[in-house]
Amino acid sequence: MYCPAWGAGVCQHLASAELLSYQPVKPVPESTPPVVEPPLPPKEIKTVDELYHIGLRLEQFHNAALEPYAYFEEALSRDPGNYEVNTALGRLYSERGLWRQASERLTTALARATRNYTRPKDGEAYYYLGVTLRGEGKDREAEDAFHRAAWSEAWTAASYEQLAELGGQRGDWPQALSDLDHSLAYNTLNCRAWDLKSAVLRRMGRADDSKEAAKKAVAVNPLDLWGLHELGLLDANSQPQSFPGNTVQANLELAMDYYEAGLGSEAEQVLKQLVAASPDRNRVNPLVYYDLGYLAMQSGQPGEAARYFHLAAQMPTDYVFPFRLEEVKVLEAAMQANPGDARAPYYLGNLLYDRQPDVAIKEWEKSAAIDNTFSLVHRNLAQGYEASQNDNRKATIASMERAVALDQNNARLRFELDMLYEAGNVTPQKRLASFESNPALAAKRSDAMTQEAKVYLLVGRYEQALRLLKTHRFHNWEGYGDVHEVYMDACLLAGESELHAGKFNEALGDFQAALEYPENLEVGKPYHEGRRPEIDYWLGVAYGKLGKSAESMEMFRQAVASPEPEQGREQPEMLYYAGLAAQRLGRSAEATRFFGELIGRGDEALATRPEADYFAKFGQRRSSSLRLAEAHYLIGLGNLGMGEEAKARGEFQAALSLNVNHLGATTQLSSESSRTVASK
Repeated sequence: MYCPAWGAGVCQHLASAELLSYQPVKPVPESTPPVVEPPLPPKEIKTVDELYHIGLRLEQFHNAALEPYAYFEEALSRDPGNYEVNTALGRLYSERGLWRQASERLTTALARATRNYTRPKDGEAYYYLGVTLRGEGKDREAEDAFHRAAWSEAWTAASYEQLAELGGQRGDWPQALSDLDHSLAYNTLNCRAWDLKSAVLRRMGRADDSKEAAKKAVAVNPLDLWGLHELGLLDANSQPQSFPGNTVQANLELAMDYYEAGLGSEAEQVLKQLVAASPDRNRVNPLVYYDLGYLAMQSGQPGEAARYFHLAAQMPTDYVFPFRLEEVKVLEAAMQANPGDARAPYYLGNLLYDRQPDVAIKEWEKSAAIDNTFSLVHRNLAQGYEASQNDNRKATIASMERAVALDQNNARLRFELDMLYEAGNVTPQKRLASFESNPALAAKRSDAMTQEAKVYLLVGRYEQALRLLKTHRFHNWEGYGDVHEVYMDACLLAGESELHAGKFNEALGDFQAALEYPENLEVGKPYHEGRRPEIDYWLGVAYGKLGKSAESMEMFRQAVASPEPEQGREQPEMLYYAGLAAQRLGRSAEATRFFGELIGRGDEALATRPEADYFAKFGQRRSSSLRLAEAHYLIGLGNLGMGEEAKARGEFQAALSLNVNHLGATTQLSSESSRTVASK
């Protein structure tokens, strides 16, 4: 804004002064990090060191498709005494509660590390040996291992904390306090050590020092339940504080922490407060009663223990997922004290399944033998049989069918049964009968409705599948996003059916609808439509039937241009539609190339041993029969495109013999007129 008071000189100065400047920053290109590549099979890895580090990465990032054990075991086959590999395996076995195997690996590691040494430089193997020995109940030997591990500074704090717990179990509170001071000297931010120190000082009658230690724990972590609980115990005017969130699990953890440190009376108090705070005494988490029963047994009260174990067996099983290794001995004690309790082996199976699946299955079988009317144990057995290496398909399906029969209104069980039917080569007709036995049930779950729509397509009821897909709201959680693929199949198959019936406008509408992403499906439109060649081809056919030759030719040109190298690898069947479009355009050599590539892909898949998908997000694995069925289907498409209908029919039949639920092979064989339309 101009001001007359400034005068002409000021105005001239402002006119020549630089008021604003901009210099674009030239970006400095930075190199991208190396692309993660799947590891070679263990036998093809050159060195033990590489095998060890591949195993570590698989463990650290919890690869859903590969376990680290094969790499570690291959390393040991070349160097049986290797310290690092034996330690890694010992740690993994210890975390799974496989104490004997852990002890063997860790002892072997230490034999190498302590040769000509008083103490090894690295204390990891000694530390996990101490943890393993505690798991086996060998506390004196564990103390020795922790003392040896403490010589390594990286393991000093953790080792002395373990030693303090063992001191507490002996009732030697001064020694426990000394060990905790050693631990905290190396890690002052360890809330658990401050918590235990507070409890030890309280037991020694040093209330002020105890309160100070608890305050330090809470200062590090304001949500530290143990520290808050100790402050509550030290304040005569307040109750011990509860934990915001999952109070039951947090307090079960606290009770176990107290017990492992020799503070059984405090553990019992925590659990009894949980019972007292429960709004419904008939719906207390059974683990609370199991833990109380175990504590009563340890304190020499068998009658009280029996009462708690009986109560635990009567509690609802909803949302009961034990996961602490310390709870193994609790549930084993309950089973010994009350052999008629079917729930304790069920819970023990739940706890062990991720760590020791074979043992878990035996526990579930024990539970089912005691009470054959409990649906969840049959459901778990089905899942266990399905995933086990000695898969018994008959037993798998029978167990899930038993679960569904016992809980007929459980939509998840119905969904899981259909998934097993699909994997087990059960006919679409039987799958459909399962859904139609309770028509309203599938509507309770999006994944069950998706499966039902897939079955409708397999039996040729395309309009019914589309009606289901258009009139229900689907909720797609992570890992369940295939509903739009089913929707596209329904649109395309319905459109083909309309073509055969001479309803060309209706067919065009169905094909166009395949490109849509309806809001009710909750699937976002991708940047590249992977099935575009298939849709464009059928659009071209429909336009041609309507006499719109220009639009028809444009669609065929797009279909030929669409397949990209990456798309051809991930969805090779798109090459078939690109080949059909090329034929329509009179580009026979190009069509032959597409069809030949399809046959080559199928032949390669038949000859290649399957490998795990290193980048599988949820551990998805395809059985060999499904993989081989897909290979035969691709060969069939290639032959069909080349006019070898007899060969194509044989390949499609081979695909269906391996996978009776293969939609592509089913539709190709179901109607000769489909192929007539496709080839004209």
